[in-house]
Amino acid sequence: MNAPGKRTPAPPPELPGLLYIAPLGSGGYSDVYLYEQQMPRMRVAVKVLNAPGLSEHAERRFGAEANAMAQLADHPHIVQVFRADVAPDGRPYLVMKYYPQPNLAQRARGERFSVPDGLRIGIQVSSAVEAAHRIGILHRDIKPANILTGQYGTLGLTDFGIAGTKAEAAVGQIDGSSIPWAAPEVLFSAEQADERSDVYSIAATLWHLLVGRSPFDLRGGDNTAVSLMHRITSTPAPPTGRGDVPPSLERLLHGALAKDPAGRPSTALAFARGLQAVEQEQRLPLTAEWYWSEIERARREISRGLTRRQRLRAAVSLRSLRTPRRPRRVSRARESSG
Repeated sequence: MNAPGKRTPAPPPELPGLLYIAPLGSGGYSDVYLYEQQMPRMRVAVKVLNAPGLSEHAERRFGAEANAMAQLADHPHIVQVFRADVAPDGRPYLVMKYYPQPNLAQRARGERFSVPDGLRIGIQVSSAVEAAHRIGILHRDIKPANILTGQYGTLGLTDFGIAGTKAEAAVGQIDGSSIPWAAPEVLFSAEQADERSDVYSIAATLWHLLVGRSPFDLRGGDNTAVSLMHRITSTPAPPTGRGDVPPSLERLLHGALAKDPAGRPSTALAFARGLQAVEQEQRLPLTAEWYWSEIERARREISRGLTRRQRLRAAVSLRSLRTPRRPRRVSRARESSG
């Protein structure tokens, strides 16, 4: 039986080359199903618009999601889209990589994430968001439920359904953020959204993973949309209240959850590097954040009009940098304990 207010998923469409297995979930304008692709044989997640003939706005959002995820398909922490098409019954659909493990919202209901895991997740999600920002895309719905877990633990950021370009945000053409993790400035006006709004949502997500609820959710209190919006816009972000969370991480989260965007890290990359600084302080292995500066340097070399041999050498360097490696340095304390 469905919970009150949740609609029943539409029947799954018959899709060429795909065999339906089970429903995976439903959203405001689409349903997600598990299918098995016949060649090559593998399980895939298929996102389908609710019904043919939906509003032009819903179809535009669906197309924007496909385009955004396709542009970012090479990033290891963004869910890959294999193809987009229209079913025989007229419903548009996306075929995506299937992540079989519970998403982070499901996991957070039953466990508190450790500080090392929270830092690693925050850095990986930040690198995915930074990649989107660098091609002019704002995600605008970062939250635990939109971070999926693959078979071997790899995380994937999904649901770019309300993503929009910075130009669209400037004229208020994007909407639909999830309230508990949304920045104050986007709750009433999409025109205020920028990269720092996504940084806020990354920080709210990390806070949620550490505590088990969103920053302004009150246990046993009034958590209606109106009350949440009031607290998000007027109440300072609370500390996590965990004794094992270092003060440096509390300060970073507090800054990233600032009401004024000017008080937050200016980019997702800056927030990732702040998290790395906490890792270094705590003598933890550093989580790679995609080595943006080295990638940019290689790209500049390729575009400088070098000789053919030099361009090939720079291109090889660029490809090798796209697979980040963990630093080999280990603290003496860890060496001796091993």
